[in-house]
Amino acid sequence: MANPNYNGWWWDEVNSRLYINVQGTGICYFDSNGLTLTGALGIVVPGTTTLNGIEFTWPSSDGTATHDLNTDGSGTLSWSA
Repeated sequence: MANPNYNGWWWDEVNSRLYINVQGTGICYFDSNGLTLTGALGIVVPGTTTLNGIEFTWPSSDGTATHDLNTDGSGTLSWSA
């Protein structure tokens, strides 16, 4: 495996994984099981995410207990009771 302080991506031929490193603080990799996250970052979603060609805009705050995440039909997500 390449240097974990490298900011970028590399292919691990031994484990058949595509590694992605972000600023030396979080590493994720893709393999036959899908996406695995390691390190301190977890999943970071800055504002919008595109899934299956649909762009979603995330709310700027956490919902409260029993609230559900809903869409307005145009991809804007919000919390509702």
